[in-house]
Amino acid sequence: MNESTEEIRSVSAGMGIAGFIFALMGLGLSFFLGRSIVSYFVVGILFSLGFILSVIQIKKGRTGLSIAGLSIVILGILLILFFIFVAPVILSAQIDSISDELDSSSAAACFDAISSLGLNSACRDDSGIHLVMSYYDTEVESIMVLFDDVEVMEKELAEEILIDSSEGDVSNVVRVEIAPILSSGYQCDVSGQVSVSVC
Repeated sequence: MNESTEEIRSVSAGMGIAGFIFALMGLGLSFFLGRSIVSYFVVGILFSLGFILSVIQIKKGRTGLSIAGLSIVILGILLILFFIFVAPVILSAQIDSISDELDSSSAAACFDAISSLGLNSACRDDSGIHLVMSYYDTEVESIMVLFDDVEVMEKELAEEILIDSSEGDVSNVVRVEIAPILSSGYQCDVSGQVSVSVC
């Protein structure tokens, strides 16, 4: 009778051990598998097996591993629910906050750049279009030049900028606009506009 009792205890203890192992595998895989339906399905099966085997073991007689397995399953389910429902909301709020912060700092830098940068004149001769700029203490490294709202090219900021006729057809350009590009790479809105005259 002692041998059969020991066999039953070892079999029932085996369910607790198996429940613990399935729960531990589910928890481990929940961190390493991607966030897809298939990975949640696999982890869900492992947690379900761990839960069922741990509960069976607890009903037959409490063991440490079956309680640990049940605890891991509960922790894993809470973590999955957190990653599905709570983490995206927190992450989205953080991204929105950072985006608003970047937009406001870029807007402030653009305001400073636009107020310290001026397109004084633009004239055309045989060599191209000459832009005369004025600027002081600015974060602007280059400007985007627009011809009649169509052709666009980036030029390095200088007091006098030549747009060579080899860079594009500038013979019929009537209006030139500029948009500052900050050292961070952010392009501001159009800030200056002049009509092109003959030099």
